[in-house]
Amino acid sequence: MAFDNQQTSCKRCKDIVLLKDQENHTCRQNEIEEMLTRPLTEPLTKSMERLGSHIMKSKLTQSHDKRSVSFKTGGQPITAVYVPKPRKSSTCASKATLKKRSKLLSTTRQIVSMGQPETQLANEIQTSEDLQTLLGNLDQKQILIPTGEFLGLKADLCSSWKRNRELKSWLKKYGILTESEHKMRQQQNSIIGGNIVAEYLPFLFTSEEEGTTIRKTPCVGVKSLQDKIEQQLDGYDSLNLLTSHGVIPNNEVWVKIGGDKGGGTFKQMFQIANTYHPNAPKNTTVVCMFPASDSTHNLKLGLSRIRSQVDELQTSSWRDKKYRVFAFGDYEYLCRMYGISGASGRHCCLWCHMTKKDMQSGNPPGENTIPRSLETLRRDLEAYISKFLKILK
Repeated sequence: MAFDNQQTSCKRCKDIVLLKDQENHTCRQNEIEEMLTRPLTEPLTKSMERLGSHIMKSKLTQSHDKRSVSFKTGGQPITAVYVPKPRKSSTCASKATLKKRSKLLSTTRQIVSMGQPETQLANEIQTSEDLQTLLGNLDQKQILIPTGEFLGLKADLCSSWKRNRELKSWLKKYGILTESEHKMRQQQNSIIGGNIVAEYLPFLFTSEEEGTTIRKTPCVGVKSLQDKIEQQLDGYDSLNLLTSHGVIPNNEVWVKIGGDKGGGTFKQMFQIANTYHPNAPKNTTVVCMFPASDSTHNLKLGLSRIRSQVDELQTSSWRDKKYRVFAFGDYEYLCRMYGISGASGRHCCLWCHMTKKDMQSGNPPGENTIPRSLETLRRDLEAYISKFLKILK
C-alpha cells in the first residue's frame, strides 16, 4: 500500500515507527511500567539488566566516593555499595588488591556505623576467638609495642628479667612484638644514669621469737637526690605536664619528700607538686628503700644520705626556680622525722604546742598557743639534751 512507508510517532514514548509496523510496536513507556509492576520474585529480563547496570554506573560516576550510591524510595533511601566481582581470594591477591578491598570494607563500615567505624570494628572483633584469628593472620611485624612502654610495664609489675622474658614469649605467640632485652637494659641504664647506690646497713629488727636483733640488710637509693628531681622535672617539662595550680609562685618548684612502710619494705619518695596530679602513684618517685621497719634507728640510718642532701636541695634551683621542700607521710612517720614522741606525748600536735590535756578538753587553740616550726623543734631538742645532761651530772 502507498501508506506503508509513511512514518508516525508514538504519542506515549515518542518513538518514530512505520505505519505498517505500528501494530507490532512495543511502547517503551509500557515496558517501563511493566518493569515497575513486575513481581520482585520473577527473574529480570535483559532489558531490566541493561537498565539497572546503566543506572548504577551513572550513579557511581556522579557519587563523591565512586563506591556507594543512594536511591530514593517512598520511605528511607536505599544505599548500595559497588563491590567488583573478585577473581582471586585474599590469600592469593596482591598487596595492592588487598589495599583496595580494605578501603572498600572501610567505606562500608563508615556507612553502616553512621560515621563511627572504630566502634563498629571493635564490635566485630569483640570475642577473643575473633581477635586471636585476626592476630594469627596478621604479619607479626605490624604489631610492635612502642619504645619504652614495655620497660614501664616491667617497672609497674615489679617483675624480674626472667619473668619479663616469659611475658615476651607469650605475647609473641599472638603476634605482639616487644623490644629486645638488650635495648630495654640500655633504656634502663639511661634512666638510672649511674645515679644509684646499694649497700648493706645494720638495721634493727624486733620480733617476739628473737627479741631485738641487728642484721645487715640491703639498702638501695639514689646517689644524688637533686639529679633525680631534675631528671623528673625535665621529663615533665618536655611533656607539658608542669603547672602552678594558680597558687605556686612562678619562680618556685614545690617538692614533697616523705616515706611509708608497706609490704615489709620502707620506701622514701618524693612528689613534685607542680604536676597536674602530684599525689598520683605515677608521679611518685622512690629514692630509697630497705626491707626493715620505719623505726627511729632505721630511718636515721637508711636516710642518712638523703637527709644531708635535703639541705643542699633547699639552697639550689632548677632553671632559675628555687626549690621549696615539704614533708608528707602518716602521723607516725612525721612524728619520728620531727623527733616528737607521738600520740602519747604531752605536746603531741605537729602544728602547735597545745598540750594533750587541752586537746582532750575540746578547747580550741588560743591566741597564746605557740605554733611549731623547725626552729622551735631545734630549740626543744637542745633544751631536752641540756636537761638530760644535767640529770646525768
